[in-house]
Amino acid sequence: MKKTISIVIADERWEPFLERTVRSVLRYACAALSVSHRSVSVLLTHQEEMHALNKQFRGKDATTNVLAFPVADGADPMLGDIAISYEHVCSGPVDIKNCVAHLTVHALLHLLGYDHECDDEAALMEKKETQLLQAMGFSDPYA
Repeated sequence: MKKTISIVIADERWEPFLERTVRSVLRYACAALSVSHRSVSVLLTHQEEMHALNKQFRGKDATTNVLAFPVADGADPMLGDIAISYEHVCSGPVDIKNCVAHLTVHALLHLLGYDHECDDEAALMEKKETQLLQAMGFSDPYA
């Protein structure tokens, strides 16, 4: 069974280099975390769709920057689904490539069971994000 990364672009504002960034970050992070033979699908979308997904699947009537939907069965070849909002990537004075890389790693860690509901979990997740991103040459998103 081969690991695949499927990307759907639902908003034409997503530049091809950002799609390539998502794909390369997922490949690197999956290898670094020893995630093999599991597929990931990614939706590159906009804040209206993120709002709808957040409301439908999480019961939260608000937009968000990234969503991750893990597949509960570890034997399933699908690791899960990720959705990323264009507006959140391209807002503010941040480098958009760094932002896309960070949200991609953040979502992948959610698919793998990491969370940030309490301070200890958040610290562990942030440390892992920073290590992965810096190993790929991206900046520390928490600096």
